[in-house]
Amino acid sequence: MADGILGLGSSMLNQDLIDELKAAERKAQVDPIEARLEALTGVDAETGEVLETAGEEARILLIEAKAIDLMNKISSFDLYSTDTNAFEQVSASTTGNAAVFDAVDIGGLTPGTNYVTINQLAQRDVYQTSTFTETQKDQQIIGGNDSGDMFVISQTGRPVYQSDSTSTETSTDLVGEGTITITPAGGSDITITTTATTTWDDLKTLIDNETDLNASFVNNRLSVTSADGKTALTITDTDGTVATDLGLTLGEKFTTVGKTYEELATSINSNPNYTAAVELVGTDSYRIVLKSTESGTANALNITQIGVDLGLGGSQSSTDTVADTSAKILGAGQSATMVINGNTISIDDTTTYDDLKVQIDALDNITATVSNGNTFDISTDDGSVLSITESGVSFGFTSNHVLTAQNLKANVDGVDYDVSSNVLTIQGNLTMTAVEVGNSTISIQRDTTSVLTGFQDFLTAYNELVDAVDEELLSADSPIQDTSSLRMMMSTIKDMIFGSYGTNNDENLFNYGLELDKSGHLTVDSTIFAEALTDKFDNMKSLFLGVAENEGFGTVMKKYLDGLDSYDGLMTAYDNSMASRKETLEEEREKAIEDLDAKYALLAEQFSAYGVIISQMEASFGGLKMMIDQSVASK
Repeated sequence: MADGILGLGSSMLNQDLIDELKAAERKAQVDPIEARLEALTGVDAETGEVLETAGEEARILLIEAKAIDLMNKISSFDLYSTDTNAFEQVSASTTGNAAVFDAVDIGGLTPGTNYVTINQLAQRDVYQTSTFTETQKDQQIIGGNDSGDMFVISQTGRPVYQSDSTSTETSTDLVGEGTITITPAGGSDITITTTATTTWDDLKTLIDNETDLNASFVNNRLSVTSADGKTALTITDTDGTVATDLGLTLGEKFTTVGKTYEELATSINSNPNYTAAVELVGTDSYRIVLKSTESGTANALNITQIGVDLGLGGSQSSTDTVADTSAKILGAGQSATMVINGNTISIDDTTTYDDLKVQIDALDNITATVSNGNTFDISTDDGSVLSITESGVSFGFTSNHVLTAQNLKANVDGVDYDVSSNVLTIQGNLTMTAVEVGNSTISIQRDTTSVLTGFQDFLTAYNELVDAVDEELLSADSPIQDTSSLRMMMSTIKDMIFGSYGTNNDENLFNYGLELDKSGHLTVDSTIFAEALTDKFDNMKSLFLGVAENEGFGTVMKKYLDGLDSYDGLMTAYDNSMASRKETLEEEREKAIEDLDAKYALLAEQFSAYGVIISQMEASFGGLKMMIDQSVASK
């Protein structure tokens, strides 16, 4: 109701009249705008309540949802799908427990059976030191505090050469005058010349400048490797004593001076190729457990102790003494083996202690000592760690080399593998992980069930989209204004379904059981389709997926549907159009209501003024009438 109160002088110029006039004009000016707005939004423009009949926005949203569902259903037939498409689905069955199998992308797997035989598992190198107590754990390493005491570790597959000397002022400390020759295995000599003013930093730069070499500072020591990190080097002095003075020898060097067991383990862990930890192995009994990070013989650890003995020494003795070195070790018909630093020695029922000594002495860097009445002793010539494993015989040798690095030895489909890891990649992306010695198989079969079910799901989604669109196109009461966009979308989709694909553009969906009924719905003859999957698999794959230069039905359909709601897509344009129309209608409605309110507020003021005048006139007329009435009465 408009503002303003009319005077009581006129029964005709009242608020009811204004309301009636305003309602009539509102019906002509505002209601048509609200009708268009309600048809668009499906919401009562005045109350905000949802109407029983869905508006254009909701109906277009429904059609868009059907189109998105159709896109999702065809995604498994898209050549560029990030997931495995329907034609690349496989099923697999395995036998045996020797290996487990996995594939990140099953699409690249080839149907068939893979036969795996695991003869030996790869394992890491593991050493343990002698035990120490909890009190000792936090104290200086026993016997390792003299200058030069250190722990040296090297790996066959990653030879590193480090200086014995250290420098904390590499930019100013001098290395001496001379010439160093560094020769990569199988390569040519590399000559590094230093002068009286050459610093540690200068020497590092000189070495780094060589293509085949790398140099760095590790724990204040000069560290030199080949560029590939795998090639062995020979480092010698050809003039002067620079290499000798620095002590550039094989192995990474970890000083024990001033360190506790925990601190030594921490410094060893600075190299990612090793892991070291102080572990509780018994009541108040600790060891440093040292492991190679990776398995395989190339990662085997070679350990040398200089000036300190953590129980990884280079000599071991039998627990019993030998009464007669010429006596046979085993009884008749018996046999045994010993593995010494990776070298296997066979012992039969004719082998004497003296014979065994000869075999051990023949090994590189190994010496055996045996004499009547004494223990049987074995040691390394250079003091490096000695590892002894006995089988079938017991001399009582004790070794802190508790696990010996070894490679995986396996046969896969007749191909022998001798590699450092227990994980093999076969068929490009099929991962085999060896878990125990023995046999396993994996049989891979093509699984085409998802092709038929996936296509049937697509057809169901297509039929639902057809019904949703037809309901709007064939209805005289549909609120949808731009039916041409819907007709264009359906026309494009139908053209794709009826199109030809394949290498020679001679493959059509109707050749493989697709059928169209009079209502415009699509179905598929599952028998014809399934037979084609068996007999013409490659043809159907070409029809649905295609290749980059000649895309198949599923690929082009997915691309088109995906583009409907892209930045310049058909449905995006429709949504933008509806949003623009809605904004315009809301602005028009608001302005019409404001104009109407202003007009009738002014009219209410005018009626009020008219009422006052009329009341005054009626009052004047009333007085005149009274005088007339009195005059008439007096006569």
